[in-house]
Amino acid sequence: MKTTQYYPVLTNYVKSFPFYVCTIGISQRQEPICRPNGMEQYQLLYTVCGEGRAEADGKIYPLKPHTILFSPKNTLHCYYGYTEDWRTKWITFGGSGADMFQNRGTEIWELPEAFSFQDYHFRIMRLRETEEWEIKSSVILYELLLNCRDFSSTMQTSVYSLKNRLEPVINYIYVHFREDLDLSSLASEIGVTEEHFCRIFKEFAGIRPFEYITDLRIQTAKTILFENPEQKIEDVARECGYHSTSYFIKKFKEREHMPPQKYRAMILNTAAFDDKTPRDRSR
Repeated sequence: MKTTQYYPVLTNYVKSFPFYVCTIGISQRQEPICRPNGMEQYQLLYTVCGEGRAEADGKIYPLKPHTILFSPKNTLHCYYGYTEDWRTKWITFGGSGADMFQNRGTEIWELPEAFSFQDYHFRIMRLRETEEWEIKSSVILYELLLNCRDFSSTMQTSVYSLKNRLEPVINYIYVHFREDLDLSSLASEIGVTEEHFCRIFKEFAGIRPFEYITDLRIQTAKTILFENPEQKIEDVARECGYHSTSYFIKKFKEREHMPPQKYRAMILNTAAFDDKTPRDRSR
């Protein structure tokens, strides 16, 4: 069996991310695995070719090409090859954002032909051992998980339909979130009333449109605060779409429970400590 795998060093800085990769790898011929106590992380096991079987919760799940076995953390599961050519790719992950999966059991996600798990996997794998690993692997993983979540067998039809309908306005938000946006212009992107837009957006994302925009602005601010430690807070606010520095600080504190100045000091001190800590790669 030929296996390629990567075990990144999980620093305190990485563990502060909503999502982070714990392990990632490829098995040209997947060996049988049985975990009576499960894992401390969540796992995505993608079947490239061949076929396998998984056992969990007293059920047997067929693992066919272009499907993902989702295994919750701390949950008994086993899997093994059903054909000799069973080839897999996997990612295990953690993070506070993974709570969106906390009420789910073992599931099989059937992916549409247009969805390329392997592309996401490749983009993460090629970052290993690079300086870009920590932030970029987290961003790609987040994008992957948001999309994968939609293909759960229990919610695939309704959520995927909403995602397709809202995609133009979500793309519009990502391009224009630094600008002054209003509900009317957002609703007009998909040709519905403001009331209907708010309803279907919350049904899809779980939050209202402007909460979504605020979260996007604050996440952008957190990146700027870390990557540009000398940049003034008022300039960070402006770059994230806030004309008022005081209002930016208020919204930041609501999301992060501390002002941006304190967040910057905390995250820079954590990064400096991690850089001085010897890294053990013997795994």
